[in-house]
Amino acid sequence: MLNEKLVDYDRNRKFAFEFTSGPIRGSKETYTIEETTDEGNASTKLSREFDLRFGGIFKLLGPLLVAPGFREEKRVEVDNIKRLLETT
Repeated sequence: MLNEKLVDYDRNRKFAFEFTSGPIRGSKETYTIEETTDEGNASTKLSREFDLRFGGIFKLLGPLLVAPGFREEKRVEVDNIKRLLETT
């Protein structure tokens, strides 16, 4: 199980977590929220940045652990968060 702590928060704009345990300790995940307008329609743009840092033996295995489906899985996760933000 990975533990994380909130390290940055700007209401309706940005929030970030840092992992405090496990093989990716020190990694940081940041979400940025932007309101946009496309042809008069309001929308929300949600961006995700992940600063991945492996520790110990995982430094060597890291490239093997980030499977090809990892990016797609995270894109779906970001889309779900975006949908939840837009409904509140």
